[in-house]
Amino acid sequence: MASLMMLLISCTTIEISEKDAFDVKRTVYPEDFEDTPYTLTHRKIRSDSLALDAWWLSSPDARGTVLYFGGNGFVKEIGYHIIFSILGQDMNLLVFNYRGYGRNPGKPSIAGLKADGIAAYHHVRDSLNITPEELIIHGHSVGTFVATYVAARKDLAGLVLQSPITNAEDMTDALVPNILKPLVNFEIAQVLQQENNLEEIQAVSEPLLVTCGTDDNITPKAMAKSLHDHAPMEEKKLKLIKGGSHNNLDENPTYQKHIRRFYHQNTQPSNQ
Repeated sequence: MASLMMLLISCTTIEISEKDAFDVKRTVYPEDFEDTPYTLTHRKIRSDSLALDAWWLSSPDARGTVLYFGGNGFVKEIGYHIIFSILGQDMNLLVFNYRGYGRNPGKPSIAGLKADGIAAYHHVRDSLNITPEELIIHGHSVGTFVATYVAARKDLAGLVLQSPITNAEDMTDALVPNILKPLVNFEIAQVLQQENNLEEIQAVSEPLLVTCGTDDNITPKAMAKSLHDHAPMEEKKLKLIKGGSHNNLDENPTYQKHIRRFYHQNTQPSNQ
């Protein structure tokens, strides 16, 4: 193994640019919305016995509403580019932290995140009075598991899966270069093996947008294409963003154009 690694190192040139040295997660504060058309309201989402921190960002001129499910490292307080990317498409937004994330109580688990997702949906529908015709569910990375789970069980206007995961086996397979795969074996917990977006998507009938960066080396575009191809609905789109990586699509104008079109084509604003 060591000899193989030395051979790979000796035969491979890896270019590291200045921007590769930084993984900036810009902090967002409530006062950042003061000069925007949006009003921020602090909310508590009740999931099981837990109270989860949430922000409700709303504008009377919004086209519809997005319920956002973040990825594994996401907390709303560092979601500056994500939040403003969605608001920039003239949409209301409910964004929240999962159990055990940020200051929230509880410990993260597969079952817990699913419960949090359903609770967030009920909060949007029942507490914020948003109709399914106005609601887009949008998930990123690990959050696509939660988004598809909720979409398979609840009514909505459309589903966005950004940098999606198909299943745990495909995810671990993508982490290892082909030349090293014979030498690496993953033991995946059964609870993770049971999570399969290719199966879950079969119960979704609403319009679907799957999007991924062509340079995403965490959830490669092959997973996005597979998920799109397995999806049963007639109205579905796959948009691969040239040069995009796993965490920078929200700043990409081409990506923003695609999500704006999808949001607006599939929401019906309330007359209230």
